[in-house]
Amino acid sequence: GDFTYEMRADGVSMDLIVGRLDYGKTPEYSLRLSVSYLSGATEVITDARLKVRIIDVNDRKPEFEGLDASGKYPAAVSGETTLNEEVVKVTAVDLDGPGPNSEVTYSFSEDCGVQCDDFLINSVTGVITANKPDGYKREDLPFYTLTVVAQDGAPSALRSDGLPNKSTQQVTIQVIGSTQEPPFFEEEQYTATIPEA
Repeated sequence: GDFTYEMRADGVSMDLIVGRLDYGKTPEYSLRLSVSYLSGATEVITDARLKVRIIDVNDRKPEFEGLDASGKYPAAVSGETTLNEEVVKVTAVDLDGPGPNSEVTYSFSEDCGVQCDDFLINSVTGVITANKPDGYKREDLPFYTLTVVAQDGAPSALRSDGLPNKSTQQVTIQVIGSTQEPPFFEEEQYTATIPEA
């Protein structure tokens, strides 16, 4: 498997050769070492256990979960959406070992622009809330496209710049018409006369 050995030329010592280890798959190994030799006509066997704990490196990026079949988070707002009301929750997991390597925080992308000003994101929970006091109007903007960043909390082993691993996900929030003022006819009945052509 992940460990092999080679006997040295002296016939007494050996080197333990380690293959590619992945903390995410197996964080710990327990190896049984067995040595035997002949003492006269008797074989003497000695066993020992070697516990190997793998130290996690930050080699995985956060991955977004809970997307719909089209790879998006379904979300909508309207004129009735209140300030600080939850709009959608994004979730990302990092399969690195426990600790900073897998602790995910959320933010809007720096290049998100003014569309992100109308929303807030909780850096710990990933909950996106409304931040538009006068509500959302479809005639002003039919949808918002926000870019969410999920990043872990330690320098990346995949990059040389010392920054954490991060992933991005676009969130499209539809603006739907308000139900406060349903359409209506001013008159109960309308009559029209159309000349024959």
